[in-house]
Amino acid sequence: MDAKSNRKTLFAVLAVLGTYAVAKAPLTTALRVMYEDSLPGEPKPGAIIYRDLLTGYAEHSGIYVGGGEKCIVELQRDAETHHSVIRLVTPGEFVQNGYGCTETIFVSARGGVPVGNPEVASIARSQLDQDYDAYSLFKNNCHMFAFSCLKAAEAHEEFSVAKMQDTSMRHWPKRKMTLTSLKSTAERVLGADSWLKWEWQEKTALEGARRQLSPEI
Repeated sequence: MDAKSNRKTLFAVLAVLGTYAVAKAPLTTALRVMYEDSLPGEPKPGAIIYRDLLTGYAEHSGIYVGGGEKCIVELQRDAETHHSVIRLVTPGEFVQNGYGCTETIFVSARGGVPVGNPEVASIARSQLDQDYDAYSLFKNNCHMFAFSCLKAAEAHEEFSVAKMQDTSMRHWPKRKMTLTSLKSTAERVLGADSWLKWEWQEKTALEGARRQLSPEI
């Protein structure tokens, strides 16, 4: 490919990104604010967590369930089947899934204190190893999974894949099924009013040191 063709390709890509930025900006203005306060201690089971993927233009979310090193339930796209699957992962695996280089994880909090809901954690765990068929931005993605766990807990009912997909398809044309929508639902269900940085790297390093000193731990 010659230099002229390279320039044309570059301009085409920039045009697409520019159009997307204009369309997405109203939904992500608040999300691009990276909070400086750190989470005091561990997240609460049933907390909503997320990480930035593309400097505020895309995010990856999940649910903190506690219980050990593997403490996060997330919906991820299987590399081989391209299906949406539910997995229990470590914080390190959570930040490695998808694109982006940031390792910062934000956690739901209220008044500077971590907040969650045990019922949300229980619902998320109930879906472990489930396969939701082909991954889709319209009906099978991480935000929709976390949103549906919150909604199921709010209604005190079992998680329904069919209901998740139906809700997603109805909300998507209105651009509501985003992290913004997930945050507003977390505010209502969990009482969250802020999102704090979780210093999970420090915890991982400390646990590694403990295992070296006491292998039985």
